Amino acid sequence: MMISDWTVVGERQVYKGHKTIVKKDFRMPNGIVKDFDVIVAKQVATVFALTSDNKVLIARQFRPGPHKVVDELPGGYFEDGEEPLQAAARELLEETGYSGELTFVGKMIGSAYTTMVRSVFVARNCKKVAELNLDDTEFIEVVEKSLPEFLEQLRAGELSDINVAYRCLDFLGILVIDENKL
Repeated sequence: MMISDWTVVGERQVYKGHKTIVKKDFRMPNGIVKDFDVIVAKQVATVFALTSDNKVLIARQFRPGPHKVVDELPGGYFEDGEEPLQAAARELLEETGYSGELTFVGKMIGSAYTTMVRSVFVARNCKKVAELNLDDTEFIEVVEKSLPEFLEQLRAGELSDINVAYRCLDFLGILVIDENKL
């Protein structure tokens, strides 16, 4: 059977809160109609930020889903009418107090069951220029990690944005494939 786009034959909102969930009915290539829950979300900017001495900036904060404090790359939702670069610069400044030279890396889907698209940036030569400017629901501790410490954290699966981090490390040429180990 050939993989192809599925046809949406129905859609209804089933929840609206901090997130919106819609139930989409799809006609699959085999003709069967099946419903799937999809989270409708705003677009997000995420920043892999490096200081001038190559420390990685981490936003450490509590997250309700895993019900624990997690380490993340700085980032957040676009504001209405905001471009990706503006959102990345604003989120980096708000969540860390740092500013840097931003380079667009690319876009990534959030997950298989969300409409969210993540715009990914690398920020180099980041410098502390302001105090944190957090939303009422944000409580963030900024942590600087050396690249070896950060890589160890990735290997241990202790970062919520592992896919973004690996994409940025590859963009920077830091990921190296040793074919002798394959």
